[in-house]
Amino acid sequence: MRINIKIVIAIISLFASIPTFAAEMNLASQAAPIMSYQIVDADGQYTGHGSTKIEASSEARAACVMRKVEAYERARGVTPDPDRVDDFFDACINR
Repeated sequence: MRINIKIVIAIISLFASIPTFAAEMNLASQAAPIMSYQIVDADGQYTGHGSTKIEASSEARAACVMRKVEAYERARGVTPDPDRVDDFFDACINR
């Protein structure tokens, strides 16, 4: 179950970056600056880096969700159910 949640997180992060893929391909010949995005909440600080702000925010949000899932598993000894993972996504995306 833990692997399934990590796969879902990776797929969602991938889909979040697809709209920018075509634009990035057009700009591939130009040197793109490295963007960073930071999420800070009561559980910690999550930083993502990428060639676009969307890519950087996707990485930070994925790190946020992963850390919340890992903390839940450490505290309770079980994998969170899908509804709880959705709550984690909402908490990380709405930052």
